[in-house]
Amino acid sequence: MAIKGKLAVLFGLSIIASVGIYSYFSAYQAETKALVALPIQTQKTLLLSDPPLESNSELGRKEEQGRKITKYDFIVLQTISINKLKAEIEHFWQRCRQQFTCDDWLKDLQSIASDERYQLVSEYPEKLSQMQQELSVTLNRHSNTINDKVEQLKAVHYSVWGEISNELFADEYDYYTNFSQLEQLNNKQWFSTDAKLAGFEQWLQQQHSDKTSGLDSYRWARSFFEEEINADSSARLESLLADKYLNKDQALLERNRLDKRQQQHIQAGKYQQELKVLRETLDAQRKSESNELSESEWLQHEAKQLREFRKSFFQHD
Repeated sequence: MAIKGKLAVLFGLSIIASVGIYSYFSAYQAETKALVALPIQTQKTLLLSDPPLESNSELGRKEEQGRKITKYDFIVLQTISINKLKAEIEHFWQRCRQQFTCDDWLKDLQSIASDERYQLVSEYPEKLSQMQQELSVTLNRHSNTINDKVEQLKAVHYSVWGEISNELFADEYDYYTNFSQLEQLNNKQWFSTDAKLAGFEQWLQQQHSDKTSGLDSYRWARSFFEEEINADSSARLESLLADKYLNKDQALLERNRLDKRQQQHIQAGKYQQELKVLRETLDAQRKSESNELSESEWLQHEAKQLREFRKSFFQHD
């Protein structure tokens, strides 16, 4: 799936997102397991089991540390910057719905938050629904470029959320800008992987390095080098990128994951090859003149041979 294709998929997913219009992107940062359902060739270019990540939500991080959400924790919704607020709001509504405490939590929040912040949180589900309805119409219209769709997206955000939308969805806008830039960069003629890596490094340096984590850089790199990764059965390039952009612990986890995946691919190939040989042998036996088994007897014999093969294969491998 090329960069442009991935971006088109994200626009499609944005219409049907149930938690947030870009819940896919949020999950892709906080972590991204839904893509396991994609075809194998697509899976190969995406993390199937990413290194552990911290939650995008401050409240989420506190929960992960074993702390219950209390009235004090709601201060996060009042004090956090607008461009980080969306993840907190989504986490608030997700948790309160699970615990059937939304009305009580809103009352607690109202007692400590400004009117503006309280309104953003309390009206979020309604505005989200309105935004999805408008996007389902707007983004289905024909547009010449991805940039056109981004502008349409911003227009819908503004119509629903007002001027605050530029801050509220700042991360999403940056994400699409990066995708667009990488698409243009990927369309250049690269004469070697080293030259392409140098081009990617130059692009990465132009980003806000203080806002780009090593894991984000790794993911951008894997997307940028998708074709090369698909062609690299040894996962050498992925390992190189992991060592280059991830921290020591993350790189170790990722190399272990890649090694495990490689072994699984080898095992799967060996299994298919040996199964093919067995089926050919059984087929030859079936057609042999010395075969005196009836149809039902042969089917039982064949099923037994296949069961024994699978049992033996997985016991030894």
